[in-house]
Amino acid sequence: MTTLDRCKVFVSDIAPAIAIDSITINYADNERQNLVISTRMSLEERVKEGNAQRWYDNEENLKYLKVRLVTCMTPEQQGLPAGTFNVSSCLDFWAQRINEYSLLDAYKVKDNQNAAYTPGSYLQHIMEELSFNNDRIVFDNDRPPSGIQNLIKNPYYPYNRNFNPSGMQDNPYSQFYDGMLREVVVSQRNLVDLLPREREDSPDARITSRIVEKTSIGPTADMVAYELVDLPSFDLYVGPAYTLRLEDFQHLSMYAFVYFDYSSYIEDLDGFDLPEDSQDRDMRSVLEEGVGVIATATLLGNKTIFSPLLGETPPARETGVTYVENGEIVEEQVQIYQASVNNWGMR
Repeated sequence: MTTLDRCKVFVSDIAPAIAIDSITINYADNERQNLVISTRMSLEERVKEGNAQRWYDNEENLKYLKVRLVTCMTPEQQGLPAGTFNVSSCLDFWAQRINEYSLLDAYKVKDNQNAAYTPGSYLQHIMEELSFNNDRIVFDNDRPPSGIQNLIKNPYYPYNRNFNPSGMQDNPYSQFYDGMLREVVVSQRNLVDLLPREREDSPDARITSRIVEKTSIGPTADMVAYELVDLPSFDLYVGPAYTLRLEDFQHLSMYAFVYFDYSSYIEDLDGFDLPEDSQDRDMRSVLEEGVGVIATATLLGNKTIFSPLLGETPPARETGVTYVENGEIVEEQVQIYQASVNNWGMR
């Protein structure tokens, strides 16, 4: 029999890229006491000649793809002592670092043993350096957040594979928290349940998509064709009548991605023995499972952009998102912060 530890394969390329297209906030009742935040997203893939197989061609694997949306409404508090946990900045940090992992191979970055970084060793290296430096991530106001590594290694936290919906009837696909993450909500759906079909009553019908052209990033600025699959809205209800009793907020940021539930995939294979201790699987991040590029959108509050890990590549940027509040398009109200970190020998 083969064990899981001997055959780990990281499938970060299997998950499609996702884009946050629009965020709409409306009143959820006539009394205007509760709100519904509706987020529209789409999946995109660059159309290339000779690309015979797309991510959705294998229907058997579709059931392992998950769409996750992290919504942060935790405001930035001023005047707090150094070491205060800054949730939105920590979410920004890990979104950027996870997206940068794919660049390590292109830049031929090796670890201390001159071996290529796996997702696990990459995250472990970052967490060790964070702990060694006492979480010192320096902002313009010299107030670093603490506990930043918790968001990647704790079970059921936003970037961990585990998910436990706790939103009851009104938010059945959402996970809520207590304590420091009480104003963070993780929503997750199975991708196969979201895909638009030519015949809605047939789960095997062809998936509907559309072709758009975009200008590529780079010196040539060529027009590139992309195939887009529009997903139904993710709706989050907040206010006095719901789990999160938030009536107003000063911060709103979103983090969306698709990941492949590799652990469940292995469990379903014949001839594989899983370790008796499940702690390893409970601690696995979505990067170790296999994740596409994380899309981010900050509409209110603060956005933190960290120095690129390799010292040369540009940090992750956000694409344009339409923000609608009570039927009117609203401009973003965001303060951008720059943060610097050591490159930790990754050159």
